[in-house]
Amino acid sequence: MRTVGFLFFMLFGLLSLDLAHAENISQNADNTSIEIFSDGKNEIIAKFSINDGWHIYYQNPGEIGKPTFVENLNPENTLQTVDISVPTIEKAYDIMDEYIYRHNAYFKLYSAQAKNLKFAFNFLECADVCKPQKIVFEIDNLPKTGAKTWEKITSEAGKTFPLNISADFEKKHNRIRLKLTDENIKAIPEKRDIISDENLLITSDNDDTLITWQNIDEQNKLNSLLIVTPNKSYNAKINYDYFDWTYFFYIALTAFLGGIILNAMPCVFPILSLKIFGLIKNNCNKPRYGDALAYTFGVLSSFWILAAILDILKEGGTAIGWGFQLQSPVFVSLMMILFFFLFLYMVEALPFPELANDYLHKLSRANSFMTGFFAVLIAGPCTGPFMGAAIGYAFMQTDIEMYAVFTFLALGYALPFALAEIYPHFLQKILPKPGAWMAKLKVLLAIPVLLTCLWLASVLVAQIYAKDGINKNNLNWRKYDTEAIQAEINSGKKIFIDFTAEWCLTCMFNEKTRLNNKEFADFVKNNNIELFKADLTESNEEYNQALNSYGRDGIPVYIYYEGEKYRILPIFFDLEDLTN
Repeated sequence: MRTVGFLFFMLFGLLSLDLAHAENISQNADNTSIEIFSDGKNEIIAKFSINDGWHIYYQNPGEIGKPTFVENLNPENTLQTVDISVPTIEKAYDIMDEYIYRHNAYFKLYSAQAKNLKFAFNFLECADVCKPQKIVFEIDNLPKTGAKTWEKITSEAGKTFPLNISADFEKKHNRIRLKLTDENIKAIPEKRDIISDENLLITSDNDDTLITWQNIDEQNKLNSLLIVTPNKSYNAKINYDYFDWTYFFYIALTAFLGGIILNAMPCVFPILSLKIFGLIKNNCNKPRYGDALAYTFGVLSSFWILAAILDILKEGGTAIGWGFQLQSPVFVSLMMILFFFLFLYMVEALPFPELANDYLHKLSRANSFMTGFFAVLIAGPCTGPFMGAAIGYAFMQTDIEMYAVFTFLALGYALPFALAEIYPHFLQKILPKPGAWMAKLKVLLAIPVLLTCLWLASVLVAQIYAKDGINKNNLNWRKYDTEAIQAEINSGKKIFIDFTAEWCLTCMFNEKTRLNNKEFADFVKNNNIELFKADLTESNEEYNQALNSYGRDGIPVYIYYEGEKYRILPIFFDLEDLTN
């Protein structure tokens, strides 16, 4: 009986050792140990135990450090990180944010298989010195942790994990809205360098928390934010596919109105003067549906082609915006020659043969199409009211949404002259009968065409002899520089940024009427405002990216900073817009 009892005792001891081994697979680095626990099937919890005085980093380490991450070394197995403990937010040397773990941290993993597991934890353990570490685990068969131990470890780990929530991305404001009222809320991006820290802004709106940011790379968007509060923490998965139909229809209406108003912008006058003359010359009370349709289709085609080119360039990683075609000296030269010949034709210095006139008359609908087509190309420099927000929205959305916005913009742009073709009797009521006055009007309408030639020539000269900076009215305009601007923001300075170009008539108009006068100069000097100018006369990748970061793709754009907060000013701003 003693022998049998002894054998039972030994067998129980061996089984206990095996169970203990099954519950505890661990390895050590110099100052960190990792224990592996599992349900024996798919779930794994890794517990980090860190020596006093030492720490390791979160998957986003902050401004310093290296991320802690799991590396799957068996390509035949799928290994996913399901949850990670919430880190502690600390200041290194009182100036740099770091997201770290002290004492303990937990990783919850999911493995597609329970056999032939091979993975490694990469981390950096730091105190006064830092040591890169890599601990590799090779597990032939995933052991099952005892029920009580598994229940205990899952409870311990669960208390350190954030709650998972979903947050819809509001494209209208480039932000997410969370139903949180806690104070001292911190937001940690899932990885470092996905967004720029200065663009992460946390504000409140009644009982909601609003978090706004700008993705550095649209191809590598921020997918989740760790929201840390004094009470609870949340892992907010960002839903970029959220579509706000109400706001889309608002943008579509904005684009449509912007297109209508674009007809009144100065850079459109020259090409539309040809259309006005054509309407007057065709003294007819009958609706010209074909001409109206041809003109509208010409406008639509031009807008669609511009949208396609912009989309291709954007997909290729090029930051580019509305009016990009006038950044090309070749395009400017061709347009200048075309408008010069149009001017000669209008003043009859370059008469067409009678045969050519008859042919052009037969192709009147083709003329309507080409007038609409070129009216859009030459309108590129102009960004009228409502257009900036609509185009900025379009470039942040899917291709379908972008083409939809450009279509509404085109329809608004084509509407006034399409209506004039369909209802010509309204023009006949306000205009005298055809006569000698039409020849004089033709010459008068030729003047804006000539002015366009001169303007295009000045743009070409500016592109060839690009200026480094502008100092007017004793104001010190500095070239746009991201680092210099950020330094001024950090110092609490007020900053005014002007996105402009020589080919932008609205920009030049504002420069003469708003930026180059004594009132503006006095306001700048009295308020100690730093001035920066981003000149897009020639294509500039840095300036285009900066423009995109404010949700804009057309110019002019005026940004006014008061500390870290900024406002995008109206196109035709006044000093009250800077003080309100």
